[in-house]
Amino acid sequence: MSKNVIASLLLLPLLLCVLLSIGATGERTITRVISDLHLGSTWFKDPENHDILASFLTELTKNDTTVKQLVLLGDVIEMWLYPFSSSPSTASVILSSTDLYNTNVASFMLLFRQIVDNGVELHIVIGNHDLELKNSISDLKAAISDKIIVHTDEYLYNNGDVRMEHGHRYDLFNAPLNGKRPVGYYISRAVADTNYGDGSGDKAKTIQLCRKIPQFFNDVSIFVLRNSILFGRLLKEMFDTVLGDFDDFENDLVVGGRWDYNTSAPDETLGNSKNHYNDLVSNWRDYWISQKPDDDPDDYVFGMVKGGCGDNKWWVKQLANRVVIFGHTHEPVGPVTYDNNDDGKTTYVNSGAWIDGSTMTYVDLVESSDKYKLNLVKYKKVSVGTSTTGQKSTTGQKTTTKNKRRRVLVNPEPRYQASITASKVIPRARHFF
Repeated sequence: MSKNVIASLLLLPLLLCVLLSIGATGERTITRVISDLHLGSTWFKDPENHDILASFLTELTKNDTTVKQLVLLGDVIEMWLYPFSSSPSTASVILSSTDLYNTNVASFMLLFRQIVDNGVELHIVIGNHDLELKNSISDLKAAISDKIIVHTDEYLYNNGDVRMEHGHRYDLFNAPLNGKRPVGYYISRAVADTNYGDGSGDKAKTIQLCRKIPQFFNDVSIFVLRNSILFGRLLKEMFDTVLGDFDDFENDLVVGGRWDYNTSAPDETLGNSKNHYNDLVSNWRDYWISQKPDDDPDDYVFGMVKGGCGDNKWWVKQLANRVVIFGHTHEPVGPVTYDNNDDGKTTYVNSGAWIDGSTMTYVDLVESSDKYKLNLVKYKKVSVGTSTTGQKSTTGQKTTTKNKRRRVLVNPEPRYQASITASKVIPRARHFF
């Protein structure tokens, strides 16, 4: 046998390993989007849900993953839900915590690091409940990896035809203006102060609040709402929805919650904090006049009211992107296609949320040369198998057979399943050169 043949035989196992590795890895084509984890909060403290999220993320640490990018579309950690008397934790404390509201936040940061080490691009978009992260990017990279890509420019990830952002910028009560905290920050502090801890309870409060707001805006003209006294009454009613009676909390100091968080101004009472927003409608109206001088600013204000209550249709139609993906509302939507205001079509999908009591959904986006494919997917724990056994029983002279169902442990470990709830293929725009 020649030396060349022997050398080839010796190299054969190595070649097979390489081929098997390539086959196992597969082509990575998916951009996966999740949002609204709210790690380190009372909204995400169920250990079973922690296990489900950990299982979901662990899949992305394996060589055979087909995901090339993971986008965390805002509200990754929780920085707002603190009672008035508590000083909110810093980003570095939250990210390194092993037991914050029953959550090992550091373990999820480790999973994100392992995902990055597996060659998956990790994009992080800033939301409203982690708005302060934009000043703590170094802490975020220290907790995960220097390779992560943090998007702070208008809080969006905008890649050609595809636009991804958290969605709070289209919400009148959660959109920051001129470097100031939005009023939603103080409503969140009120939620925490009155101990509406679980996600379902807070969702119920949001529904009650939103039932009032659209009716108020429909019944009263925008010009009246520009009156600071009348709008101040609406804000008080919003706080009453959460607190029961705003007057009982008006003089409470909001520790660490100054209105302009870019300054070292002293903490203020809840009453003084609320009063900063009595001119909120007028201020936003002035903003839209400066940004869109040829349009009616009232349309944009009404659009922000609708966005605050989870209806983003008006905003999606303003955008010329082929695909728009938001989070923020905690409600999965779509994919649904609208005629946009640029004589084209925009397909919208909302990624939902992963807090306790939520849908635990995510979005998969696959891009090819001529189309985008969007899937809205639910990830859930599935029950182990069951089987039926027959058992005879005798009652007097009558003999019957009863079916008794028993649980069979097919696998002692929890098993999880991803189920596509909706799917849509969108043709790409044709570009002429």
